[in-house]
Amino acid sequence: MSGTASRVIRRELTRIPGMRQVSTVVTLRRLSRTELDDPAANLCRLEAISGLTAEDYDVRPRLAEKLRWTMGRGVLGASYVIALAGTLGMLRRNLAALRVVEVFLGVTEADYRDLLGLAIKLRMRLSATADTIGTTLLFALVGALSNVGRGWEATCLLRADLGLAAPDPHTPPERRAAEFRRALDARLTTMVPDAGVLYLNAVILSLDELGVGTEGLPAVARWVGLQDVDHGSRGALDAALVPWLSRLSSPVTGLMALASYAAVLDSAGHGGECLAVVEWLVSVDEDGYRDVDALAERWHAVRTGPVPDIGMTLWRVWADVLVSEGRHADALAVIQADSGLRDGDLDDPARFGPILRRRLAGAQVDTSAAYVFSLVSDLADLGMPDPGARVAEWFLRSHTNLWSVPAGGDPAVRHVVPLLTHWLDFRGDEWGELAWQLSEQVVGYLRVSMLFPDTTIDDRQEFIGYVEGLRVHVRRLGVGGIAAGPLTGAQEQRVLLAQLWDAELGQRLLFERFVLTSVRPVAPAAPAADRWPLRVPEPVGFFGHLPDPEACRDEDMLRLLGARHRARVPAAPVAEAEPLRDRWLAEIETVLRAGVTPHLLGSAVGERGVLVRAGFRPDGALFWAAVRADGGELRLVAARAGAAGDRLRLRWASFRHDVGLLLASGEALLAGRSAEADPAIRTPAGMFADSLGGCVDTLLAMLDRRVDDTPLAWSTAVAPAVAALATSTVAVDEAVPERLDALCAETAATPGWEATLRTELRAVAELVASHRNPGGRPVMDRIDDVTRAYLRDVAGIWSLSPLLGGLCRDDDVLFQLEDVLQSVPVAHLPDENGTPLYRRVRSARVSLSLLLTILQTRMEAEFATDAPRLLALSHFGEDGDGAAAGAYATWLHHGQRWLAEHGPLPGATCLNAADDPRGAAGALRAALEEHGEFQTVTVCGHGSAGDAGMILSDGLWRGDGCDWRSVNLLILASCSVGRLEQVADRDVEGLCVRLALHRARSVLACRWPVIAPQAIAFSNEVVACYLRLRAEHGGNGAGLRARAVNEARHRFLDGDRPVPGGIVRLNTVAAFDLYGLG
Repeated sequence: MSGTASRVIRRELTRIPGMRQVSTVVTLRRLSRTELDDPAANLCRLEAISGLTAEDYDVRPRLAEKLRWTMGRGVLGASYVIALAGTLGMLRRNLAALRVVEVFLGVTEADYRDLLGLAIKLRMRLSATADTIGTTLLFALVGALSNVGRGWEATCLLRADLGLAAPDPHTPPERRAAEFRRALDARLTTMVPDAGVLYLNAVILSLDELGVGTEGLPAVARWVGLQDVDHGSRGALDAALVPWLSRLSSPVTGLMALASYAAVLDSAGHGGECLAVVEWLVSVDEDGYRDVDALAERWHAVRTGPVPDIGMTLWRVWADVLVSEGRHADALAVIQADSGLRDGDLDDPARFGPILRRRLAGAQVDTSAAYVFSLVSDLADLGMPDPGARVAEWFLRSHTNLWSVPAGGDPAVRHVVPLLTHWLDFRGDEWGELAWQLSEQVVGYLRVSMLFPDTTIDDRQEFIGYVEGLRVHVRRLGVGGIAAGPLTGAQEQRVLLAQLWDAELGQRLLFERFVLTSVRPVAPAAPAADRWPLRVPEPVGFFGHLPDPEACRDEDMLRLLGARHRARVPAAPVAEAEPLRDRWLAEIETVLRAGVTPHLLGSAVGERGVLVRAGFRPDGALFWAAVRADGGELRLVAARAGAAGDRLRLRWASFRHDVGLLLASGEALLAGRSAEADPAIRTPAGMFADSLGGCVDTLLAMLDRRVDDTPLAWSTAVAPAVAALATSTVAVDEAVPERLDALCAETAATPGWEATLRTELRAVAELVASHRNPGGRPVMDRIDDVTRAYLRDVAGIWSLSPLLGGLCRDDDVLFQLEDVLQSVPVAHLPDENGTPLYRRVRSARVSLSLLLTILQTRMEAEFATDAPRLLALSHFGEDGDGAAAGAYATWLHHGQRWLAEHGPLPGATCLNAADDPRGAAGALRAALEEHGEFQTVTVCGHGSAGDAGMILSDGLWRGDGCDWRSVNLLILASCSVGRLEQVADRDVEGLCVRLALHRARSVLACRWPVIAPQAIAFSNEVVACYLRLRAEHGGNGAGLRARAVNEARHRFLDGDRPVPGGIVRLNTVAAFDLYGLG
């Protein structure tokens, strides 16, 4: 019979009433008798029943129609949906599995906004379904939500079904446990045993998320038939578990629940109890580990038994708990029993390779990679890193998808990258050329191999960590052997390649973080309007965009320094979820697949651009490389490596600078007090100086008394002295205790740590002493002195001399910085003659990442605007400090309104928001939605580095809610919002990054606390320079924003000194940096 005739007959048979249902029953029974080791074939059988295609899962109405047409919503239909969703899950198509369950249950996206209502809806919907089937469907929905990274909704749904209130951190643990037990008992007593065990399994896996954690284990154990004393012997477990399992119609659900229970016991730190349950499941006691062959037989029976899916989970938990319990020989026996390996096999790939291939025969490619990674990790935990490295190398050499990447990518990518990172950790130095080859290969591999869109949040975060580790090795391999002198031609080529690979890996990391980022719009408010927005009248008879110098006296400005230390405010209210970031993801993926080529990098840098990428080697040595595009070719301008420990020295310098600003601002507060104030009253600033000085004196004394303490013992001994800093509110607000503790611990882990620590602590002590005895120097000058000293410290570690030889005055320098370098105002770094960089070039700015620069450049071509419109928004609160700062908001709005009316932009208007309309994030959103395009938007208020946001009238604004693509320049005249958060080799995070995620092309922001009137004056000067340059160059010329910032630097500074009569000083100017396009 021909294939066509066969298909016609099958199609006609399905039209006979009942024939489709019979076909479904036959298929489901056939699937239930298999071990589901070929889920792809099983999916084809299931899809054939209802005529489903891959495209149907993306179209809800079509999917719903085919599922209803197949067999309705009865028991058979539910069984079909359970089988279909489960098979899709085995193929890692978690989003499709979720849609199948949602469509069958009639759940829409709107239902998730009322999870209690959804729980009631589901209970009613499932009331007519067999208890076990209904519970399985609920379990499938909760599990599918978790698998696609919507764990919060899954937990809330389960909590609502249990009737539990949201967790309250103030509720005592014993009360939470009692409430949980009552809710669980009430729910499970309504179910038949098998359904109850299915439901219990979902609860077991969600104890932490439900807010009960380990306190909920006794309630769970009771429903598994166990009491605490039962874990002590096999006989007690037999007496408890055998009758419990016998009450179930199928032992499968019970065994699955026990495996989940064991896993939770392990993660909760109850290793002994976990091991008892696992050994009961496998039927092995302590003596059973001595005969590996006999152990292998028992384990094979479990692994291929009625619940083959629990084999991998049990093996992982079993080996982990044995290692944590110190039973390394038994853990090795378990590994050998599962893998088939025996003593001596791991010495030679020719011996262990065939054994592992037999063990993994028939497994999916990602399952095989996961198994090998688990094996390698276990061997490392057992103190056998060399055999583990050999296994990793064997897998990497033989993994076909690494060397010939499939067009759709490698589904094993989540395990291949950590295997390579592990191998580089142990063999990268020994096999340098192979390490270089593998690094090059994996960069190309990652261009194509994306994670599944529905990869869980935890798995994606773990993957991010491994890619970060890979970047460390790429840098190390690229700069190996590079010293302070000039590079050879071969070294230049290697450095350039490493820079390209490092940039590409950085792009991938940022993409993964974008996928994890949630974006929510702020609630709209009255839009900014073209009128005076403040209650105080607008100044009359004063012309120009800068504040009146007579109204900006030092003693008045000093009062504003206290406004940073205030109680935190809640975040701004949010409206419905807005998937703004999804508009970028497809474009980002296109950029990733193209890779970072010399041409692409040259295009991003620009014709007169020089890109300087600076970071650190694993030993903490500073390494930087500068490249420029020269005639279409990428050319290395200069590259240098510093000395081991540079990063630590820079972190101490940054700490001293921040502490110096706190001390100086404290003196400023004292200087700004009224004459009637009682000088005997201790201010928070004075308490901070006393507290810090006392702490440092104590640490130095303990160093002097130290005899034979280990670094760890010394760090532990001084912890109470550092913790005592918490008595100062200023120290707590600025995280001084945590930073000092981390610096001491990091220093104590380095060679010669005592001398280094003594030097650094003495420098801090001298800083405190100089501020206690200022010698009559004006406070504003001393604030600048702190920043000037910081710049000298950094220049002593990072000399720009090799770079300056390759620069000219018409160059635009773009910095991409890492770790503590994010806090360095590189435009102000002095050369050996004290001349800052900004005076040697046309402009200097910062790139958050190459990926963002590429995307922003593309947007610039499409969305750069000529609209004659400005926007200025301010909010300073209603307290005393806010009132003082609000008086200076007058000069923000007056200056920008003056620029709109008298500046070089014909027909310009300036929209304003402050008191009326209110200075709210919602006003920004409303103005952008109503007017669309702006030359500049300036936002002024109190900033918060800790919360990475600005305090506006509707709460803490973290950058959400607005699409900034049609704004040429966004200016944030607020304390610390330009401070980028970064640890080790992670990509930057912070408000400026979130704004870039919302399509901001160029953001000017402050990296540390500033004085409001100075920040306002500098912001207005940048706007004035930018508008003038646009008029001179006929619109959106290249680099005009960065050039405007540089001109504003020249307007207020002569090198690192304020110009005569200027109201903006070094500390404020250096705080500002331009992030994004120039």
